[in-house]
Amino acid sequence: MKKDEDYTTSFVVEQSPEEVFAAVVNPRAWWSEDIDGDTNKLGAIFYYHFKDIHRGTFKVTELVPGKKVVWHVVQNYFNFVKDATEWTGTDVVFEIAPTDKGTELRFTHVGLKPSEECYDVCHDSWRFYVASLRDLISTGKGQPNKGEENANPTVVPQNENIGLERKTASDGAEMIVMTTAAAKPGTESKVRNALRDVAGAARRQSGCIDYSVFRSEAEPHVTICVERWISKQERDAFLRSADAKNFVSAITGAFLERPSPISYTTLEVGS
Repeated sequence: MKKDEDYTTSFVVEQSPEEVFAAVVNPRAWWSEDIDGDTNKLGAIFYYHFKDIHRGTFKVTELVPGKKVVWHVVQNYFNFVKDATEWTGTDVVFEIAPTDKGTELRFTHVGLKPSEECYDVCHDSWRFYVASLRDLISTGKGQPNKGEENANPTVVPQNENIGLERKTASDGAEMIVMTTAAAKPGTESKVRNALRDVAGAARRQSGCIDYSVFRSEAEPHVTICVERWISKQERDAFLRSADAKNFVSAITGAFLERPSPISYTTLEVGS
């Protein structure tokens, strides 16, 4: 990607442009349940927030059924970059077009460029949520952030992918872990993509609150993952799962430097 290029990605699904449009204008089903305001009316203002990490005010500036949706970022706040207002003044664009194989959705965040400090984190986040949008369209179920009031319910319907119930830790403790992985020269993108696959698998688990993957600015060959779990027991259960074992085996066996390519640091355990 050129340094001045906006972040963009696309996918094709079998569903009609009208079905794709209906999913796009329902971001609570694929992005976050913590969205307040109308998202399906031209000129409407809506508000997004993720804990104390990210807050944004968006305006629907273009709404063409079956063809296009544009959100203008009126205000934005990040707590993890020097310029907390990054994204302010940018546009999130969804372009929908029929193809011979179904419908193409092209997502572009106009103004989100590699030169921005948040680019790596935001790139990875949009990559996950655009995949969530695709899943919503093709399967009827996305993977949005849970609303804060529902983030850790005692019991919710069983997760059909893993057969577990979502639950809170009995002692109320959370576990936050930072993982660093150093790639062999020339394999950085493979390592990062593999770890993004791990992130996708983790975020489907009932006990995973959040999982972010980004590149270290100081050491570009190093990928950093930050995980939040409702308890150490839930994370340990995931690490014993077939998904986690297969991913870790592939990463350590094919891509990473030795010895000790992966290091885990527990940042916080406790409520």
